[in-house]
Amino acid sequence: MLEAFRGLIQLACATWVCTCCLCASTCAVEVWNPPGILARVKISTNGEPICVPGTVAGKQILFVVDTGATRTILDPLVLKSPATARTTRLGTGKSIVAASLHDSPNITIAGIEWRWITEIAAIDLRVVRLGTGADVLGILGMDVLSRFVMHIDTDNGVLLLCDPRQVQSPPGIELPLSLDRFNCPTVGVQMGAGREVAFLIDTGCLATGQLSDGVLRAVEDKRSISQTGTLVPGYDLVGERLSTDRVRCSSLELGKIPNKDLVLSVASDNVLGLYFLCRYQTTLNFDRRTIAFKRGDRFSLADRQDFLGLTLTCTEANSFVVSRVHPNSLGSKSGFKDGDQLLSIDAKPIGELSVAAVMRLVGFPSKKDLIFTVRRAGVVQQVKVPGG
Repeated sequence: MLEAFRGLIQLACATWVCTCCLCASTCAVEVWNPPGILARVKISTNGEPICVPGTVAGKQILFVVDTGATRTILDPLVLKSPATARTTRLGTGKSIVAASLHDSPNITIAGIEWRWITEIAAIDLRVVRLGTGADVLGILGMDVLSRFVMHIDTDNGVLLLCDPRQVQSPPGIELPLSLDRFNCPTVGVQMGAGREVAFLIDTGCLATGQLSDGVLRAVEDKRSISQTGTLVPGYDLVGERLSTDRVRCSSLELGKIPNKDLVLSVASDNVLGLYFLCRYQTTLNFDRRTIAFKRGDRFSLADRQDFLGLTLTCTEANSFVVSRVHPNSLGSKSGFKDGDQLLSIDAKPIGELSVAAVMRLVGFPSKKDLIFTVRRAGVVQQVKVPGG
């Protein structure tokens, strides 16, 4: 039996996670307070994965919220000699991962006891912990999430899980929501005149998203998609290195909301990730099969997922060199030069940052300016990149 376990391909694209003590951003977007809220969780406003605290057999652990995952998953570290029910194989990225299914221990997440979960998949999540920089021991998948109305608001730093029998109409424009063959949510996106393409809504993808090579070939108006000339490094669940091209889409339309000049990785699936969702208040109602989008504080910010037009080469561990500055890019206008060695980003020394952290700092849409310290021809200089 082959099941999809998607959304973790780029889960190694962030570093620091603080689950319960994050301050909400000071933005103008109003917080939604519907009836029937079962759990209210503080989440990151700065591009880290959506995480919620929970307990497994009384032990406190951290779960990543991943709508691209079919099943809820636990690291074997928290399973104490469980009885194996059966085995299965899960697909993730380029890899097929063997997973054992176990009788579920007593699980409580965000204060709610998940008694309906009888089986848990066990997978070693060390790559996820490496990528997030947090002690992540669980993945919260659609077998749990589909029972709620889920509201994501990264402007105010809040995740709501609501009772679908009580919740009222959410803010924003509502669109039909579908579940694919893996029980993961998809929404129709307009690409070009009259062409609608289904995109996976994947909260575990720490990027703007992905565009399948099939859609890339089929797009009639070639001017609507342009090459950025950059690659994105990453890892899949088993630690295999991934490197994919990136393209810039002139417009992706949700309902009548145009999203301009978004940068997507070329992959096997069409995906809208967390760096896209952070531009909205997003509400998924799995019971009614609807998804609502309300423009957030980051909606109009420039997408920097192409590394500002820089091609970065990781010459060795924690050493990044600008091997090419693409003409007319934001990086070029900011003053980067070929051969610049990155020393720090936003006062954070490069030696303390992973590839994932560099990607998050550079790629996450932010109003804040970034200050890069570089070594150029033996001279230390600073390059200021303006925020959104």
